[in-house]
Amino acid sequence: MSKHTPAPWRIGRPSIMHGVQIFQDQSYPLTSEVICTMPEKGKNRTANARLIAMAPEMLYLLEQFVKSYDACGECELVYQEAKNLIAKATQAP
Repeated sequence: MSKHTPAPWRIGRPSIMHGVQIFQDQSYPLTSEVICTMPEKGKNRTANARLIAMAPEMLYLLEQFVKSYDACGECELVYQEAKNLIAKATQAP
């Protein structure tokens, strides 16, 4: 089991002071853990932030894929979920 900040991770609003922050989405935003901060400049900043914020979901889905592939009973379902996650990660904002 990995030792990372639990999902979900979310992208914060860009700011001049902090750039774009990825944080753990909790009910109390003031106590949310900042996962990383993207620089305030950069043409790929938003796309990179979106990809980083999806890391826990991608890890979970890959783990499920490996489990279902071994059992091969749910391969099609996990395959479709993987395609949806890829689309979500690569869509324009």
